[in-house]
Amino acid sequence: MKTWQRIQEKVYSESNEATKNVQFNTPKVRILKNEVKKLSKHNKRKLKILDLGCNDGGISFMLAREGHIVCGVDLPKVIKIAKKRYKHPNLTFITADLSNEFPFKKNTFDIVVAFDIIEHIPDDVKFLQEIYDVLKSKGICILQTPNIGYFVTRLEVLLGIWRRHEYDVHYHHYTFKTIENLFRKVGFKIIKSIGVCYEKGPKKWLLIEKYFQKLLNLKLWLLVRNHESVCSCSNL
Repeated sequence: MKTWQRIQEKVYSESNEATKNVQFNTPKVRILKNEVKKLSKHNKRKLKILDLGCNDGGISFMLAREGHIVCGVDLPKVIKIAKKRYKHPNLTFITADLSNEFPFKKNTFDIVVAFDIIEHIPDDVKFLQEIYDVLKSKGICILQTPNIGYFVTRLEVLLGIWRRHEYDVHYHHYTFKTIENLFRKVGFKIIKSIGVCYEKGPKKWLLIEKYFQKLLNLKLWLLVRNHESVCSCSNL
């Protein structure tokens, strides 16, 4: 087994207890549901969705329950958990090495979801190229990854106390600019790029986060479209 796979198996094994009860009301899930709903309405049909790094399968199940055809992909040990935990006629779970060529035909999916996975892939450019290939010409990729520009991390680096051990399984670290440039390099068009905060906090703090996303948000969230599309974000 490759080094990155061994690391991932260990991470999922240790974190599985914390993800038994999927929280469907987190910021990233609310954003995801909203964008899927808009695209489905625009296309006037249910969508084919690929959930990369699906973990225990909760988000895949949520989308399948909405009527979409969903395929969740992850490592064997994780998929075994997902298959036991979630079952639905519209839902399929498979195992795959996401650092290599995806096991899907080109132009297959309307949406590719990739939450907290790209930072674990050695060749991130190849990973995005594979996403580009399996997306339909008007398909979109919805991605989330940690924000290395988060102000706490900046301070830790400045003071020489960055908690590097927490990121040992990350091959890459991104800011808004670097992740956007990476997508453009592959050929995607950026539709939306925002920060995602963790769930609850004082309203004043959440308002501050809204206007200082690049510094105050722990996660980066991007909505990007296959460049072949002629639709604008407002038409989703």
